[in-house]
Amino acid sequence: SASRRTDKGLRSFSLKVCQKVEERGITTYAQVADELVHEFEADETASFDEKNIRRRVYDALNVLMAIEIIIKDKKHIRWKGFPQSPDKEKGVLERLISDRRREVEDKTKTLEEKTGQMIRLSNLVERNAKIL
Repeated sequence: SASRRTDKGLRSFSLKVCQKVEERGITTYAQVADELVHEFEADETASFDEKNIRRRVYDALNVLMAIEIIIKDKKHIRWKGFPQSPDKEKGVLERLISDRRREVEDKTKTLEEKTGQMIRLSNLVERNAKIL
């Protein structure tokens, strides 16, 4: 039916918008719209209405903002990424905490070693000063 074709078209179009923003990382509405307009111009098999394409880009970007996949700051659009499941996110955060703890332990050990070296060096300077 016509509505199924439209759904599929809107879905695939939204995915194209999503891919463009993800590829660029930081972009603008105009850059995404221009790029997609040029792609549709090059595809002679596709029906082409520039205003409609630009409107659909705008709509797709608003949906991506609403579901927090992108962040819009004035004219710039930044890719944030797809949300993760709470369990996956928890795992990522636990690994991050574990890595940071290891870093702190390593730096604490280095600090202790350097403190010991400083004390020994200070004692050596003091001893040499007495000799002279």
